[in-house]
Amino acid sequence: MNNGRCTTHYKAHCEVCGHGFRFSFVDNQLNDSAYAHCDWCGQTALFDLSRLPSHISHLEYRVCRDHEEHIDNCSCGGRFRREAEPRCPKCENVISMAVFEELVLTHVGPQGEWNRVGGPWDWRRAGGQFCMIVEGRVVRDIWRSVDP
Repeated sequence: MNNGRCTTHYKAHCEVCGHGFRFSFVDNQLNDSAYAHCDWCGQTALFDLSRLPSHISHLEYRVCRDHEEHIDNCSCGGRFRREAEPRCPKCENVISMAVFEELVLTHVGPQGEWNRVGGPWDWRRAGGQFCMIVEGRVVRDIWRSVDP
């Protein structure tokens, strides 16, 4: 895993509170990683697929529901879940698709790389290959210990 480093950072604003924030994407296929987001604050957890604990047999991009119980809780008290979404760092509202679509049109353009398949590229529907890290809020490999 290349430590989930993202070389490109983008700026967006929350539709609810107007807070401006920076974010980046991780391509989990290239990064050889899987991810989940906290269901309360939206922080991202990245998991190195080359260093899975012995009790985790296989992961692909997004953490499986069966594996959620093996992940430590977030520092906010929430749980890292497969279906959880990234959230605004100020009001903790789920970041809407409209915010992302505006970003694509602003930074990439209607015919840009992210829009090459006949419509706006929806990172949430890209098979879980991509995850969003908001304001650099990410933890890595936070598996719970298994009692012997």
